[in-house]
Amino acid sequence: MGEGRSTIWPRVRLLVEGSVSLVFPPHCDICHKPLVDRASPVCVPCIAAMPLVGRDYCRRCGAVQGEYVGVISTCHYCERETKGFGVDQVVAAGMYEQGFDKLVKALKFGRRRALATLASAWLAQLVLDRGVETDIVVAVPLGRERFWRRGFNQAELIARQLAARIGKPYASGVLKRTRETPPQAQQAQEQRAGNVRGAFKTGRRAGMVEDKRVLLVDDVMTTGATLREAALALKRAGAKEIAGAVVAR
Repeated sequence: MGEGRSTIWPRVRLLVEGSVSLVFPPHCDICHKPLVDRASPVCVPCIAAMPLVGRDYCRRCGAVQGEYVGVISTCHYCERETKGFGVDQVVAAGMYEQGFDKLVKALKFGRRRALATLASAWLAQLVLDRGVETDIVVAVPLGRERFWRRGFNQAELIARQLAARIGKPYASGVLKRTRETPPQAQQAQEQRAGNVRGAFKTGRRAGMVEDKRVLLVDDVMTTGATLREAALALKRAGAKEIAGAVVAR
């Protein structure tokens, strides 16, 4: 009986989801217009309008630069960040504007998990194109309370798929939060470093990063305070090199 039910319920769920999609066709998660191509959660015009970081970028912070600037070692976005970001370089898919802000919010707060697939594809391509050498992929963790309230960690969704795309292992349980911290978006810029200071430590699987090149993944980087604190914890665990990968800078 139990075995029969386990076979039937997935079919019922698929039938219900298919019926719902016929009555309420999917919409683009950016502009909310009906999707013509249902294979992607974002319509073609919106993707075309999103300025993906290309060949002109800051290696230090990942920010896009003006055309023909090329690859530079620091820029006006990060030159005041004298403490650095705790990582050797940052790969960012785009800036937190012109669609990337809506994409991140739809993923985090709208529970549009399919957007993690799109974000991971962009990041994987950039990581491979730039020859970023990594042995293992780690996600910046959420606090326990926020995780249970949201139901998932958006950075982990992206990191797992990114790892699969570049053919590297994803390491869960390496990093964890030592305490709940208020969202960085609610903090003034000068308060962000203090808000997350000492907020991360390594967990039971910390040995996985010892003497490894780590790709540290998060959804957004603003001042770099969260990335820096997470990277410090990984370095204490013996990580050899750390590169950051974020959807939006």
